Amino acid sequence: MLAEFDVFREAPPAPAGRRRGGGGVADAGCSLPRQRIRARTLIRVTLRSRLPDLGLVALGGALGSIARVGVSTAIGPVDATGGFPLATLVVNVFGSFALGALIAGTTARDEVRWRRLRLLLGTGLLGGFTTYSLLAADLAASLLDERFGMAMGYAFATVTGGAIASGLGMLLGQRIARAHTRPVASEATR
Repeated sequence: MLAEFDVFREAPPAPAGRRRGGGGVADAGCSLPRQRIRARTLIRVTLRSRLPDLGLVALGGALGSIARVGVSTAIGPVDATGGFPLATLVVNVFGSFALGALIAGTTARDEVRWRRLRLLLGTGLLGGFTTYSLLAADLAASLLDERFGMAMGYAFATVTGGAIASGLGMLLGQRIARAHTRPVASEATR
């Protein structure tokens, strides 16, 4: 639907002498079948130009999911932690920290390679690593089991811990970015 909207928005102006009406299909400057062909072409061109980006996200997501399973295996199942989903909490808080650092460290750099690094590591790796959907499922299960205190503590620890970790990560990312953009003093001025 978005592609069709783009086609309508980018449609050529109506020929001279043709009166535009209320914004209907006929007003877009060509017939509906022709617009659909343009929309399909736009989608194909967009997908082809985005395939490398999609590949980076897929690769990062696969690696992030594997890393999450590794952390969960190392910490142990929920039963081993007294019913508290510690592995999910650790993954989400660490992921928030890492994403904060990545975004703050690369946002000022608008080069294609930094954008691709954000896709690979941010959207892909950390998107596959963190699991806020499991947070929601764990919270629902705790509430259904009437473990209200644990559910509230878990929710608070995840949201507050994630916000603090993200802020600390952003501070670290900004510091690293500034350190790499400072001019290097020559040996004569040291």
